[in-house]
Amino acid sequence: MKQIPRQVKSYKNANWSDFKKDLAIFTNTFTAHKHKDLNHLWDMFKAEINRLSTLHIPTRQIKSRADLPWVTHEIVKHIRTRDTLYTKLKR
Repeated sequence: MKQIPRQVKSYKNANWSDFKKDLAIFTNTFTAHKHKDLNHLWDMFKAEINRLSTLHIPTRQIKSRADLPWVTHEIVKHIRTRDTLYTKLKR
C-alpha cells in the first residue's frame, strides 16, 4: 500500500527570534484580556501557538521509502501472484 506524502515541521530551521517576538506581543494582549473563562483562554492560546508555528516554522514533505531492502524481485513476483489469485477468488 502506498503512503501519502505528508508535511512535518522542520524545527531546526525555525525562526525562533521572530517567534519569541510575536509571542511576547501576544502575551501582552493575552494578560490584558478580561475574559475569565478558562476554555476560551486556552483556545486563544492554542490558536496563537498554531498560527505562530505555521508562520515561523517551515515544513517539509516526507514520504515512505519505496524500495525496501528486504523486498527482493522474487518476493515482489510472489506478492503480485498472491494479489492476482485473490482477485480471481473474489469473482
